[in-house]
Amino acid sequence: MHFYDFNIGDYAKKTAHLTNGEDLAYRRALDVYYDTEKPFEITHGLATLSRRLRVDENDLKNVIEEFFPDGRNKHADEKIAAYYAFLERQKTNGKLGGRPKHKEHKPSANPVVSQIKPTATPVPTQPLTTNHLPLTIDINTLAQTSFEAGDESELEKHPNKDYTKAFLTFWDLYPRKKSKGDAAKAFSKIPKSEYKEVRAGLDSALASVEWAKDNGQFIPYPASWIRDRGWEDVYQVRDNVIKASNVKSDEQVANDLEARRLKMAENAKRILSMPAPTNPWEEENV
Repeated sequence: MHFYDFNIGDYAKKTAHLTNGEDLAYRRALDVYYDTEKPFEITHGLATLSRRLRVDENDLKNVIEEFFPDGRNKHADEKIAAYYAFLERQKTNGKLGGRPKHKEHKPSANPVVSQIKPTATPVPTQPLTTNHLPLTIDINTLAQTSFEAGDESELEKHPNKDYTKAFLTFWDLYPRKKSKGDAAKAFSKIPKSEYKEVRAGLDSALASVEWAKDNGQFIPYPASWIRDRGWEDVYQVRDNVIKASNVKSDEQVANDLEARRLKMAENAKRILSMPAPTNPWEEENV
């Protein structure tokens, strides 16, 4: 054998007690043993073998007595026997035409499905907010609106739930509808005098970059936003939000159309009042 497996850990455990000279003698003796595949003949002494291995004779003697009793090494003999058994199997397979081919597995029937019919109607995934849509928000006049809408009836109890109409207005506007009861409890502690500020701050948050990030994943729970007085935070307006200063109201658009119509009528009247042009090619009556 010109090649053999060498287990470093196993070798270190078995040779930890050897000196450097004995370790060298053992390694070189192993190489010769695997290469010749024959036991050591030590009937004539170890002088010749030690010169061949270029090691000290006393070191070689200690190694032979411990690892090669009767000139043989049990572990190496097992490795050599396994190697020849492998060669024999290869030879047999070669006579049979090589290694046996693996049988291809062909399904005999349709695969069994884990579930024939869905047990429930799948719910389509919906975005948490509509922040991907362009908005038209008057960020200059937001404070003019509030949850009160100038009417005390807005604060009356809802007929079916223990919620005020002001809170329900807030709840309809807030995109993350989680822990409604906790949010109502927190909302009830907001003074009515701050409703306009709350509404303005909420509208700013709805149009913000922060709440649009990652499809609204960073929008806090409504109760947390109220307790932290989130309406007092400063938000960055998104690029797709159109400011009211750039958008004309319906009344302004109507006035512009009427002014354009009047101007066109005036131009038409002025044209009709102008004298007809003379034809220079027309002969004058003599």
